[in-house]
Amino acid sequence: VGCGYYLLASSITSMCMIIVLIIKFWQLILSQMSIITNRSILSINCKSIEIILKSGLTSTEWLNACVSIERMFNIMSGISFNKTASRIIAKRVIFIVIILTLITHIHDPIKRQLIDDLDGDQQRIWCLSQYSSTLTIYNKFITLFHFLMPFSINMISAFITIIVAARSRAKVKSKQAFMKHFRLKLKQNKHIIIAPSVLLLLGLPRLIISFTSGCMRSPSQSWQYLIGYFLSFIPSVLILFLFILPSEAWGQHVEYDKINVIFHIPNEDEVDFACEFVETFIYLELRILKENRTKISNDERLRSLTILHHIAVGCLRMVPRIEREEIKNLVPTIAPYDSNVQAQYSLYAKEPKFKENLRMRLLIDIGDLIDYLIAYHSDDASSINVALKLYSLSSMYYDIFEQYINRLSNNLNVIKYLYKNKLCSTQQHLRFIVERRIAIKIELFALNNFRTLTQIDQQVIFKLFELSIHRYSEVRRQAQIYLFTMFSHFSFSYQVILDRIIELFNKSDEVDHDEIKGCLYILLGNESFFLPTKHSWEILEKLWPSIVCTKHARKLTIIENTNEISKQAAIDLWRKLEKYQLELYNRVHEERIEANTCSYNNLIEKLASPFYNHVLTYRQQIIIMTFILFLLQK
Repeated sequence: VGCGYYLLASSITSMCMIIVLIIKFWQLILSQMSIITNRSILSINCKSIEIILKSGLTSTEWLNACVSIERMFNIMSGISFNKTASRIIAKRVIFIVIILTLITHIHDPIKRQLIDDLDGDQQRIWCLSQYSSTLTIYNKFITLFHFLMPFSINMISAFITIIVAARSRAKVKSKQAFMKHFRLKLKQNKHIIIAPSVLLLLGLPRLIISFTSGCMRSPSQSWQYLIGYFLSFIPSVLILFLFILPSEAWGQHVEYDKINVIFHIPNEDEVDFACEFVETFIYLELRILKENRTKISNDERLRSLTILHHIAVGCLRMVPRIEREEIKNLVPTIAPYDSNVQAQYSLYAKEPKFKENLRMRLLIDIGDLIDYLIAYHSDDASSINVALKLYSLSSMYYDIFEQYINRLSNNLNVIKYLYKNKLCSTQQHLRFIVERRIAIKIELFALNNFRTLTQIDQQVIFKLFELSIHRYSEVRRQAQIYLFTMFSHFSFSYQVILDRIIELFNKSDEVDHDEIKGCLYILLGNESFFLPTKHSWEILEKLWPSIVCTKHARKLTIIENTNEISKQAAIDLWRKLEKYQLELYNRVHEERIEANTCSYNNLIEKLASPFYNHVLTYRQQIIIMTFILFLLQK
């Protein structure tokens, strides 16, 4: 948001002020030592340095006030706060603040001049400003204005922020008095009141000096003047170290024994508020979709579904999975693959309590709504898309999307090589890179948790499959997207639809070509899923002969899809087996070897038998020869 731009501008201004102060310090010493005597250089420094320091100091205070105003509007606006507009406004405000502060101090360089001070044998050159009575009044007014207004804005914004936060908290917890919430928020946010007060005290010496007229002759007065002058620059100078170099650990290499990353654990109040918020809105929208489904317009339906989708994305991590029996024997494996060996953990101070399992409620209500939309509103593609997304999330979503983790990982891979410490003999990653990697690993842990297929998940896959072979092409396309997502989330889950695909392929009576075409598109899959080359001889024994002998392969679009399947199978299967794969294969049980051999022989017989019986079309014979070629290749 805009606060970042204000702080960045303050830090840059602070850095410039440090440079100018150093220049002024050395220019003063060198000029008094008569090392620098060029009057033109001294005149330029006299007129420019002081206005830069005054404008920089004033700009920093106003930018701090802008941070307070931004924070106040953020609290008051809540979720409706426009971050994009905030950034645009911040860029413009920074420019306006710098220009106005320069304009209000433009009288200073105009009235500054060099004065020769002859004190006996010593000759000094001083830079002094001489104002008229009217200009003196203006200078005092503008000094007071720049001193008091930012402080007043900081204090007013701080109190408004605390009051609004306390009032919002009082609405949630109405049993407690407002003053109790106010005192609690005041204690939590006391730093936003203390900080402006400290800045005011540190700026007082500069204010007093600016109202002091005349020269100070005594050494003690000179030292007081000098100390007070530099003391007033401390707040602005420290901004560089507060915001540019905020952490000693940033930029250092990681010591794994000492790194300690702490994540926020929601407390009981936060969990209760989240549960109350979710139940307040989710049941309202579900009731609208159920009771008024025949009355509401497409836009109103899409609005309710969008609200439900965002609520589900935010809250389903708090909702446990639906307890149902797991689907067994999806794949023969030696390692156990069930929930007993997966992590069960909680991220909250207490277990969230809802009236019912929201996942089951969403599956039932959204499933009924999808059936209704397909039957009566098949033209409402937007609502169907959101409903399908919401239906699949109820089964597989656990607070994180795989695409989001992939994007985080790609970003990390880009920057981790840029920030390696190449000055040392051993390259060590920076701390913030390791912390980001830890965060990604935690998200991966959450993503990979609960990936065993249950009967509820199977029910969702069956429904998505039936929609994937629907007569409406847009419904098919959207359903196939979420079906492939389910396949990628639940390993080996594609096996549950295999019998249904073979059943449709083997039907002898007339079948809707859209169903066959939908099945072929499912077999084609996407970039991460292609069923005909899954490494299981049992699957190939069932699937390949069914693809070849389907009675519906005369339609042009189906022939094209079948050709694509054959080409993709050739690409995926044409490779040599690696040595480690051969060693792994040799360790498989004898029963598995016999079963695979039997399946292989049966597959050859099933493919060869219809070829020699001359019961197939030319196109089907080509497909058979292609499959046999795959099996007989090296």
